[in-house]
Amino acid sequence: MHHNNKIDNITGKPEVIMYYNSTKGGIHMVDQKCSVHSSSRRTTHLPMAVFFRVVDMACCNAQVIYESQSDVPKLKRLDFLKSIAENLNESNLMTRLHSTRLPRQILEKRNS
Repeated sequence: MHHNNKIDNITGKPEVIMYYNSTKGGIHMVDQKCSVHSSSRRTTHLPMAVFFRVVDMACCNAQVIYESQSDVPKLKRLDFLKSIAENLNESNLMTRLHSTRLPRQILEKRNS
């Protein structure tokens, strides 16, 4: 895309730098959203760190797609993330509800 050495007359910076500066705002907004409510945990394993980052980016992208629909209510980021977590965990909770292999204390609470 930028194969020439054009320099901006006003700032004296190369065109590549000017283009980067004009488009970097979106990346900073995504990083800010992901850092406020992040799924990451402290880990020394690089694959886990990458996985947590991918989950954060996927949630950010999901919210953008969700909000692009005109007939849905606007949700705060934390509320949106909670609804995603609840929806992803719903089938696990239903399976656990009918399990007979739970510890006795949990089974007693469930039956009371």
